[in-house]
Amino acid sequence: FYNVYNLGSFLPNLKSASDRWVGGGGAFMLTYGMPGISIGILAQSELNAKYNSVDSTVSYRSLYQFIPTLGTGFRLAGGLIRCGYSLQWVNQSVGSQIVPASSSMSYTQNLSQGSGISNHFGLALIVPIRGLPTFDFIVRNAFGTYYNTSSIVAVTSSSAGAPPIDPMTFDGAFTLHPKLGRGVIINLILADRDITNQSGVTFMGHIDLGMELNFRDHFFLRGGWRGGYFSGGIGIKNNGAELSLGAFTQEIGTQYMGQGDTRYMFQYKVRAF
Repeated sequence: FYNVYNLGSFLPNLKSASDRWVGGGGAFMLTYGMPGISIGILAQSELNAKYNSVDSTVSYRSLYQFIPTLGTGFRLAGGLIRCGYSLQWVNQSVGSQIVPASSSMSYTQNLSQGSGISNHFGLALIVPIRGLPTFDFIVRNAFGTYYNTSSIVAVTSSSAGAPPIDPMTFDGAFTLHPKLGRGVIINLILADRDITNQSGVTFMGHIDLGMELNFRDHFFLRGGWRGGYFSGGIGIKNNGAELSLGAFTQEIGTQYMGQGDTRYMFQYKVRAF
């Protein structure tokens, strides 16, 4: 498993798992918040590969990102209306390739590389009745995110040009938070990611359903349905840290429930201030 990030060295493992996607990823995020404004930096990578037994080639996908972020928000009507804005400087190298299987393969070959400014807006409307039903709306990549060829994340020596434009998309969600007593709260969500369907996916492919059982804000049980696949996890939280374990499936094919990639996530958060 320690060779998973070295595509050439990992080739024997890919062959033993022929025609199945194998990979790994990690992320580090540092944030600092104060009243009305917050700043953060996200660094992450995600790598996947598959050995194709029919023609002895390897398919791989690579994503490297470094994203400084500035966010702000404000409340109206006693907090029943909440507005937010996020400015992100997205530096990334991303791409997918099919290459002959060899020990000289690398995840960093022929990637699209560049940076662009991304704008996101959010609005939450809370109904002041039992269960606090909430309507959320998000505009992602407002007016489109356009990339140039300069980037802090310069991992490829054979760039395939700037990454493609990220189109503007709209998300909507409805959440409900009924209390069961004894400090137990149920958080329910129904969401439509990409309402205008810029991704061209069938309707059920961008519908999410989720439920979380919150036990006194210390222990969490989570389950959901996303794009045709089920997910679940647990979380433990105290005043200084939060630990989460989960499993989910992400669609990596070209159609609804075409090719699911099951992923396992370990997340640890520390609150330093």
